[in-house]
Amino acid sequence: MIFFRCRAFFKDAVDNHYVLVQWYDTIGGAPINGLTGLASLKLADETKTKSFDIMPVNSIINGALVVNMGDHAWAMQSPREAVEYAKCLG
Repeated sequence: MIFFRCRAFFKDAVDNHYVLVQWYDTIGGAPINGLTGLASLKLADETKTKSFDIMPVNSIINGALVVNMGDHAWAMQSPREAVEYAKCLG
């Protein structure tokens, strides 16, 4: 599972919908923080073009509440999404 922030939504001339995303990077060696049980994240460097992508809106399957706290963020997921994320890690 990958985390990103939606920056803008677009529609082309034939009604295809797209989203501009800015990626989050995982902080630390473990994707899930042992103390909180949450993914610890930081937005990718906005001065680098590789930090952004445009992709079809229907490629977004589910989401998480991302809470910013100082220089990092925590991804809070529903129990179902947390189980799916753990499957991707392991």
